[in-house]
Amino acid sequence: MDELDEIWILHESGVCLYNYAIEKNMNPALFGSFFTAINQFGQECANNSIDDITMGNNFLSSYKIPEYHVILIGRSTKTKKRKTMQKILEKIAKIFKTQYSPEDIANFDGKVDKFNNLTSLIDYFFNQQEHMIEELKMIF
Repeated sequence: MDELDEIWILHESGVCLYNYAIEKNMNPALFGSFFTAINQFGQECANNSIDDITMGNNFLSSYKIPEYHVILIGRSTKTKKRKTMQKILEKIAKIFKTQYSPEDIANFDGKVDKFNNLTSLIDYFFNQQEHMIEELKMIF
């Protein structure tokens, strides 16, 4: 997953349900609260949510799953393409939807460990994609 350095899945309450990072540099709970606060600030001031944020060399892009009341956020360097990041977040959203129903999230009891299986699913999906690309390169 060359395009993203980190992924967060945040509940609208600000709770970080899931975090995947190459290097753990940021506290997921602190980030969840930060992003939710900024997003709510955007809603209050401009009746609009925050989709992208640039901080230093980092670029954050978000993808909402409204029926689940969650936001996926990907972090990468500013040199990565937003459209590619959005496609990756969309694929992760599809993986998320295959594992959980909107009711699972509505009945969320605060235990985030039930989302840990996403790591193996995301790794598997992206490893399959990379393997397929390498096979296509060998053919052509």
